[in-house]
Amino acid sequence: MRWPLVSLSLLLFASLTSVVACHKTEAPTLPAKPVVAPKTVNGRVQLAPESMQYVEIAEATQNSGRIPLRAPARVAFRDGAVSRLGVPVPARVTAVHVALGEEVSRGTALVTLASAEAASARASVERGRLEVRAAQELVKRQKEMVKAGVGIEMERFTAEMRLAEAQSDLRKSLEEANLLGDDRDVTVTIRAPMDGKVLALRATVGASVEPSGEPVVEMGNPRLLWVVAEVFEQDLQAVKAGATVSVEINSIDGPLAGRVEAISGHVDANARRVPVFITLDAGDVARLRPGMYAAVRIETDAVHGVPVPSTAVLVKEGGVNLVYVQVEGGFEPRVVTVGRSFEGHVEILHGLQVGEKVVVGGALLLDGSSEQRL
Repeated sequence: MRWPLVSLSLLLFASLTSVVACHKTEAPTLPAKPVVAPKTVNGRVQLAPESMQYVEIAEATQNSGRIPLRAPARVAFRDGAVSRLGVPVPARVTAVHVALGEEVSRGTALVTLASAEAASARASVERGRLEVRAAQELVKRQKEMVKAGVGIEMERFTAEMRLAEAQSDLRKSLEEANLLGDDRDVTVTIRAPMDGKVLALRATVGASVEPSGEPVVEMGNPRLLWVVAEVFEQDLQAVKAGATVSVEINSIDGPLAGRVEAISGHVDANARRVPVFITLDAGDVARLRPGMYAAVRIETDAVHGVPVPSTAVLVKEGGVNLVYVQVEGGFEPRVVTVGRSFEGHVEILHGLQVGEKVVVGGALLLDGSSEQRL
């Protein structure tokens, strides 16, 4: 059976229309109605009813308890616990007696050197002793001659001056030689000045070393460690010597108990932090290693202001801090003075009273030109 051309065209058009209809998608859902912008009436910010669901309000309460101060920290050697040993004269390394990380006792030979200047310095001591003895004999002889009436007073005086110069030169030579130790001739041995561990070793046999170069050996006493916390400058007034501290280190199970021993008088100009030195019990110190990272929790004085969540405080241009307080007819912006920060809260020293209702969430809806403080 042959289909007419027109009928066939109509059939194809109907089929295509059916396929398009089957793949037709539903119209997209319109976006939700945007939040209505706040308006200001008589200095008070008002929000539309549909925007209030995004704002969290809480009553300001007084917290008279003690609050902890958290800060990053590190384990470091105490003052005087590290010794960096250089060489007293130009020399060449002839022997290295220790290995990196080795525990050594005081007086242990660390590195042996050979130095022509050491030999010269020791020879100067011997020459100085001979010159002193010769000058002493001359003074003795001149005194006897003067006493016998055959000497000249000026010659006696000259002999005494020569003796004084010889003694001065000898003292200088002895001081230089003492820096070289008790070895003889060209040999110089660098010995451990204390009990401790070899932290760095920059000496290899055959290497030339100079007094102006890097230390050839660095030693530290692993039993003289403390924890150094970095506390923000504005929080420093709450930290007192003797305060209880909890120290947490990832590689050590459980917190370690410590106390604040000292507070540095230096403020880091860039980070605005101050080192606070914390001591631990001897048993806990044995578990530490220099360079470990830690987190500390320092017990501080009680809160004197009104604590609010950090999200309640906004910062205006120029560094002005403010909060929004709910009052009749809307929300009132309130300039405040902030104190310490602790565990997601900030201390309000001035500008907010206990019992007032503060916006603690969604405050940026009320003031889009400000920034969140913390």
